[in-house]
Amino acid sequence: MNLKEAIKAYLDGQVKQDAALAEKYAPEHIELCIDYIHDMAENDLDGQPGAIDDATVYKWSRDFWLEGHLEEALKKKEERKEREEKRQKEKLAGKAKKTSVKKKDKAAEAPPEKTEDETKSVGPVPVTEESVSQAVQVSLFGED
Repeated sequence: MNLKEAIKAYLDGQVKQDAALAEKYAPEHIELCIDYIHDMAENDLDGQPGAIDDATVYKWSRDFWLEGHLEEALKKKEERKEREEKRQKEKLAGKAKKTSVKKKDKAAEAPPEKTEDETKSVGPVPVTEESVSQAVQVSLFGED
């Protein structure tokens, strides 16, 4: 059984005995309760490795609901979500900006477009008697 299952089972039993807890307990937000327990343990241990006794962990799980920490956790969750969305938008905007800069750079580096006449393929030039008679012979050995 993991922590989440153990805490949920404990709280499910406690709500049968405690009307105040039953009124505030919302099992759909158990993850926020687990996050609260992790935060409390981290603070209690000052970030150092260690262990927390079961009774303290179970008390924290009850405190989360009875002391109104759910509202605070929901607010933090919403703030984290907004920050993440903002970060994603900035990341996408940065990528879009880089892409447009790259396109501008490529446009500046690109050779000028050829005219329609330059793009037409001429193909091989046929050899005729006339073209042979007009040919100039060039010496590769520098002799005239």
